[in-house]
Amino acid sequence: MLHADKVLLAILLLRIYLRSNGRGMPNYEEQFDHLLLRADLAMSKRLQSQASKLSIKSLDHPQVISLLSLSRLPEFKQCVEKARQMGGLGNWVHSDLPELSVPELWDEQDLSKSFFLFDVQR
Repeated sequence: MLHADKVLLAILLLRIYLRSNGRGMPNYEEQFDHLLLRADLAMSKRLQSQASKLSIKSLDHPQVISLLSLSRLPEFKQCVEKARQMGGLGNWVHSDLPELSVPELWDEQDLSKSFFLFDVQR
């Protein structure tokens, strides 16, 4: 539980930092809302009805809802179609070390436009 609190605190501090010092930088509110699960509260009934109509091999209903929630972000618009086309998604979900073979569900062009690197000066 303490680990989750530290991650949440780090995300909230980053959000505050970007709001105060991010003049001229892209707005990341949608991404932060997704990470903090705020967007899911307002859209849960709509996502559940969409997920019930959608079937993806080896994903259960809550995982499909999460995938649909992720598809609302600009960088992941095509993630549902890519997940349908991917053959080994179920093996990846149940693997012991999923971080070693992460499936590419994002769009490289949108990703390069939206994310930036922080320049830390010491």
